[in-house]
Amino acid sequence: MSTDELNFEPEKDIISEENEYEPSFSEELEKYLPTPENTDKIKKPYPAWLISSITALCTCIVVLLVYSLLIFPHIKPSAVISYVNGSSEYGKTEELTAIGAISEKVLPAVISVSAKTDYHSFFGISSQTVSGTGIVITENGYILTCYSLVGGNGEVTVKIGQDTYTAKLVGGDASKDIAVIKVDAEGLAYAALENSESVRTGDNVIAIANVLGGDIGVSVTKGIICGVNKGVTLSNGVSINLLQTDAISGSAGGCLLNEKGNVIGMLTASISGQSDKIGLAIPSGDILAVSESIINTGLAPSGLIIGIRGADGEHGVTVETVNDNTPAKKAGIKAGDLILKADGNAVKSVAELNKIRDTHKKGDTIVLTIYRDGDITDINVEL
Repeated sequence: MSTDELNFEPEKDIISEENEYEPSFSEELEKYLPTPENTDKIKKPYPAWLISSITALCTCIVVLLVYSLLIFPHIKPSAVISYVNGSSEYGKTEELTAIGAISEKVLPAVISVSAKTDYHSFFGISSQTVSGTGIVITENGYILTCYSLVGGNGEVTVKIGQDTYTAKLVGGDASKDIAVIKVDAEGLAYAALENSESVRTGDNVIAIANVLGGDIGVSVTKGIICGVNKGVTLSNGVSINLLQTDAISGSAGGCLLNEKGNVIGMLTASISGQSDKIGLAIPSGDILAVSESIINTGLAPSGLIIGIRGADGEHGVTVETVNDNTPAKKAGIKAGDLILKADGNAVKSVAELNKIRDTHKKGDTIVLTIYRDGDITDINVEL
């Protein structure tokens, strides 16, 4: 046996301590791959649709809280007045030709209005009650009537069906004889206004109004439009639009209807020029503009008011009543005051006072010279 054979050791049996066994990459990777044993330990993520739904719900809750607490308390609700434009098919009402059918449709919205006002006379403070008609124009209690009827800021009551309500004056435009009052009621029958721009001389109309404060009942008369007058200038310098009709009712605030039963005007008794055979009505287009402004802002579109009800006199205008929350009230004018001058110009009538007022703009100050208890003083009234 040779020496080489005795010293032979197979190479595979020689394992060096320095050359230990190293696992392959695939063997290392298997440690981190999921197995039945460790799969149950992995926390599964929530579905995407569930996360999106929870996020949307939380966003809606936050928006509703912000709206309810910060925005909604400061929103003033506005009323929706039913208005029909004759040129539009939307909201077009069924055409009615019989007076009885028209009356049956509108009668529930025509109500009795009465106002009790205190005024100063030679014998002291007296009171008077005047009666007329109102037209319900929204289901939540807004009522259209004449400013000359309720503008004294006294106690106003209305009778709707068999129920009697106390109404408050929301606002008015004395120059156009338009006022809006409000009662706390819901679900009332109301009348729809139609565009008066389409009214022509000779059109058939119907007038409905309460007679003698509603003691007798409702009066229904039929007639025609005798004239359409635009831009009529009154003695006080105010320019208004008017409809002339022979369908008169003798009651301020009555409604003037077309053959479809929609309101195209409101009868007024305060504007001079009315005769026993011809009545004057305020067109529905003007009514809508004024009433919407009053309902939403408390002011007529012009916005220029002093806030008094006065009587013409030889030496000046006697203040009969002062309306609440008006420039006159804030300036300290009182019932019984005698207005001698406005801006240094002598005034003897309400018309003269209004002419001077209308030379101003909103925010201006008119200086009224007042006689009170033997003293003459100037009072600044901010319009």
